Amino acid sequence: MATDLTTHAPAPRVATFLLIAIGYLLAGWAALTLAIPPGYASPLYPAAGVAMAGVLLGGWRALPAVALGAFVINLSISPQRANLDLAAMLLPLVVAAGAAAQAFVGAALVQRFTREPLTLSEPRDLAVFLAASAVSCLVNSSVASAALWFTNTVPASNLAFSFATWWVGDLLGVLI
Repeated sequence: MATDLTTHAPAPRVATFLLIAIGYLLAGWAALTLAIPPGYASPLYPAAGVAMAGVLLGGWRALPAVALGAFVINLSISPQRANLDLAAMLLPLVVAAGAAAQAFVGAALVQRFTREPLTLSEPRDLAVFLAASAVSCLVNSSVASAALWFTNTVPASNLAFSFATWWVGDLLGVLI
C-alpha cells in the first residue's frame, strides 16, 4: 500500500519557512553592521542570497518567509519603530515586498535561462546566473531607494549612492 506523501508535507514546509526566515534575519542583521547611514543599504548583503536560494529551493512558497525576514530587519532599524502604526510599518513593508519580488525575479530568471539541475559548473550557466542576479538585484534597490526617498529617509542628493550601494550589496550577497 502506497503512502500519500502530501499528508506529511506541512512539517517540512514549516521547517523550510523557518529556516529561510531565520537565515534571512541572521544574514541581514550581520550585514547591517556595514550599512551606510541611515542604516538600510549595506555594501554586502548576504540575506539577498539567502532569499534567492530559498526561492530556488523552496519555490514561490518561500516568498512569505523572505518577506517576513526583510520586514523584521527593516522594522528593527526604522527610526519610527516605537510607533507601531501603519505609517511606521509602511517603509519596512515596502522594502520587504521589494525583497520578496527580487528573490522571485532572480529565481524565475535563473530557472528560465539555466539548465536543470542548476550546478553552475558550465561557463554558460555561470554567465546566466551572474546576469540574472545583476538584473534581479535592480528590483529591491529600485523599490527601496524610491521608498527611502519618498519617506524623506534618504535625501535626493544621496539617492544615487544609496541605490548603488544597495544594488552592489544585494548582488554580492547573491553571488556569495
